[in-house]
Amino acid sequence: MRISKWLMNGLALCAISTPLSALEVYNNEEKGAKVEVYGNIRGYIMEGAAYRSRSITTGDNDTGIGAVTNRNWSTGWNMGLQTNSRLGAKFTIGKFLGHIELGLQEPGILGSNNDVGFRLMYGQYTFGDYGKVTFGKTNTPTVVTGFVNDVMATDNGAWGFGALPISVRKFQLQYSIFGATIALIEDNPGELTKVLASVNTTGNLRRNLMPRIALAYDYKGGSLEAKAGLSYRYINATVANGSGTNSFHILAAGKYHLLNKKLYISAIAHYGYNANEERVVGYMGGYNHAAINSYTNLALFSNINVIGVYAEGGYALNDKISLRVGAGFQTAFDKYNTANNAQTISTNITSYMVMANLPVKVNQYITLTPHIGYYGTGVSNNVSVNANNTSTDTPLSLGGFAALVRAEFNF
Repeated sequence: MRISKWLMNGLALCAISTPLSALEVYNNEEKGAKVEVYGNIRGYIMEGAAYRSRSITTGDNDTGIGAVTNRNWSTGWNMGLQTNSRLGAKFTIGKFLGHIELGLQEPGILGSNNDVGFRLMYGQYTFGDYGKVTFGKTNTPTVVTGFVNDVMATDNGAWGFGALPISVRKFQLQYSIFGATIALIEDNPGELTKVLASVNTTGNLRRNLMPRIALAYDYKGGSLEAKAGLSYRYINATVANGSGTNSFHILAAGKYHLLNKKLYISAIAHYGYNANEERVVGYMGGYNHAAINSYTNLALFSNINVIGVYAEGGYALNDKISLRVGAGFQTAFDKYNTANNAQTISTNITSYMVMANLPVKVNQYITLTPHIGYYGTGVSNNVSVNANNTSTDTPLSLGGFAALVRAEFNF
């Protein structure tokens, strides 16, 4: 009863809030100069609980797969602001566009120290019919904004459960023309240094990492939206087998509108190989999903394969309320031999989810979205001892329900 009162008071406060300024704060048509500001504040209140059946490894805490067995997580009611709440500004001068955006929580330049920081910070110059060049921190070409509307876990949604993220912001150089984009992307230096250092046993770690190369094509015409993408990275560093490794992912997404765009159907399919190109996660209660780090470490797994599919449909019940439902499935698998071929270890991780939400547009500034979903992950880890032809299989299952209401305030 007390929680309900808090929720109603909070939503009432949002409903009477008024933006402090208009979007356009400066416009000089003679000079072709314009400045716009915007904001997006997202809060949530939820109940989330999850269960883990068994443990299959030690060394991780509850954000990975730990030694604790048969444990229930029950977060109870909790509330907060989404870390992707943001304030931003765009300015144009002739053919040049500048864009900065502050996020409530954003990794620093070395991938650590999450605090208020720049989600976006880039400049863009348009050459008319000859395309445009973008330089700075912005979304990579292969994100799938508009094809998935799971509101859990900030920008991640159903990422790791069949879908892909709707926002991945990296420092990069892009060139775009006629819907096609090519980019050289600097991967998170802090993340790579941490992963590679963990597999460096000689102290002679080489960090000459080439940028990720990404290609994408976006199409919008009539009732159809489509996207295809590819990214590739070669990691030239000392890993478990003493040489570098390839990593890449490919994706295809489509969205079709029906009934004068009141109804849509969308789908995503993707395949990734190596170096956590695609996420492997489990739901352990709370607002966010947790990466299963034990199975994305280059020290052990140099042949990770990830395949995922996601489908979603939405229908506008009226001009204020819409219904969206989605489901996803992902499988990740790997097989490798330990030193001197003493053991062969095979791992398969299967994740799946279903969700439904009901966005309600209160007014032009406020949207309330009730959301419910189930997120599950199963792991099978088989260890074969080659000397005596024996093997053991240790299964694991974890997951649970999440129910929440998200309040979104835009200006």
